[in-house]
Amino acid sequence: ALAILAKQRDSKLALAIMEDVATLQIGNGDFSSAMKSLNDGLLLAKKLDSEQAQRSFRVMRSMILQQEGNYIEATKAAVESLSVTRAANDNVNTIRALLVLGQCSGATGNFPQGIQYLHQALELSGKVDDPEKREQLLSALSGFYIRTHEYDKALKFNQEAFALATSLGNKNRQTTLLTNASLIHGRLNHVDEELSTMLQAESLSKASGNKRTLMSVEVNLSDVLLRRKEYKGALERADHGLAMAIAGKDKVFEATALINRGTALNRMGKHIAGLAALEEGLKILQEANAKADATEVLGDLSEEYAFAGDLRKALDYYKTYKEQSDQLFHDARTKAQQELEARFQSEKQDKQILQLTLEGDRRALVRNFSIAGAVLGLALAMALLARYRLLRRSADQM
Repeated sequence: ALAILAKQRDSKLALAIMEDVATLQIGNGDFSSAMKSLNDGLLLAKKLDSEQAQRSFRVMRSMILQQEGNYIEATKAAVESLSVTRAANDNVNTIRALLVLGQCSGATGNFPQGIQYLHQALELSGKVDDPEKREQLLSALSGFYIRTHEYDKALKFNQEAFALATSLGNKNRQTTLLTNASLIHGRLNHVDEELSTMLQAESLSKASGNKRTLMSVEVNLSDVLLRRKEYKGALERADHGLAMAIAGKDKVFEATALINRGTALNRMGKHIAGLAALEEGLKILQEANAKADATEVLGDLSEEYAFAGDLRKALDYYKTYKEQSDQLFHDARTKAQQELEARFQSEKQDKQILQLTLEGDRRALVRNFSIAGAVLGLALAMALLARYRLLRRSADQM
């Protein structure tokens, strides 16, 4: 289509198609081609003075950076886009920017902030006729609630998203949601449902032909088989996923596949090769600044060194895991408190200005003060609950 339009010199229609091309390339995991397409599109958008297209291409850039694991740059790009899209009342791109910020927050360990971004985007999606984007937001929220161990909420959002994906006939999204559903079943110790759901995801991924989706399924199937202590099968799936991740230059999946490979080898008695693979996977996650995932792997390494009989190393890794888990919790709690306090101070100033002209309405200020205090108290209670979950997991691993 672009080749035809180039001959006809229809730049406006070409610009719209370039957005579609970049979107499809991102969906297929072809990030280098997508980045080239959006850079070309951005130049054309500037030439045509299309502010809407410029906003779209800039948000797409943050999406690519996030999916490549470059969370710091992705966050910067998304924050810049968010201020512009909100000022322009561009709901579509505001939702995209909030989704990127939510996923970056989760990847770097700040799940409460990530959930807040995603709920903002979900609320805004009611104003946009885009069921695909709503399904993506529901899916992301389901994944976040898995990470916060709120499995009932995770399952609820997963089922709602799956119904939307099924109605849209999107096999790739159905596969992703079945993968997450399998993980939820695993956390709830529904062993048979965990495997059957994952095998259903594998069947759909093969039908879709999407390499990135199939890579995800292979890596997650290795997880399921590890939990079933079927180490030979887990190793085979991890190796398939690893080859696809390396070919697709996906660092996060490469790290996950290495960790699963290492665990399988270690449990099969091949301790040196297994522990080396685990160490390599951890290094990749640390370089990608995926703090939450890297912290979990520290706990896994503690378990695997203990299994291999190296108790000194197991204890060292456990101590590091504990320190970083505590730091992740502290950072998330501190940021949440600061944001709540800043919001309250802003509201308080607004009320004081209003009070100069409406002196008789003092009860409103008192009531809002009480509400703000209750919100802060609720945030602290939630933080303490998260802390309890973290300590419980630490005790289980010990």
